[in-house]
Amino acid sequence: MRESKKLLEEKIGREVKSFAYPYGSFNEYLMKIASLIGYENAVTTKLSSTLNDFGNIYSMKVSLWGDPIPFLSKENFFMKELWPYVVTHFNDIQVSYMRNRGLKILRWDKLLLWLIQLLQNKDGYLFLLFHSKHLENRNEWFFFENIIEYMVSLNCKIITVSELARSVFALRRI
Repeated sequence: MRESKKLLEEKIGREVKSFAYPYGSFNEYLMKIASLIGYENAVTTKLSSTLNDFGNIYSMKVSLWGDPIPFLSKENFFMKELWPYVVTHFNDIQVSYMRNRGLKILRWDKLLLWLIQLLQNKDGYLFLLFHSKHLENRNEWFFFENIIEYMVSLNCKIITVSELARSVFALRRI
């Protein structure tokens, strides 16, 4: 973690304040290490259960992934909100069933555009996780760009993970 931070800071010429756990895997020890190394926050791939459920500053949960979304459970707040849309737009968002994994949304961009519209008058944050490698491998940068353009057209405030952490948590160390 320390070498990754150092290498990135040398490459971009700026301080790196946020850490994303590889594959979203973390534990108390890794959270403590992230804090000691100097990261202000860290993100996992765990889904939040409410509009403002972000967990701990060193294990921040996301609202949805900007990626093919496996619907393993309707317990997640956003899954509950989105379920009627999924059912009525099954073909449009290209839902497929994966044995032992549940339903998977292939046109996640359409789902996210609808969610943004649904939530634009609610108080809270929509924390979307995008992985540039996945966008690149599947030629989906266009989806990402459309989502950002749509959010800008609605005057949504787009912030970084560090800005979200500062807004949601009083910056503190574990």
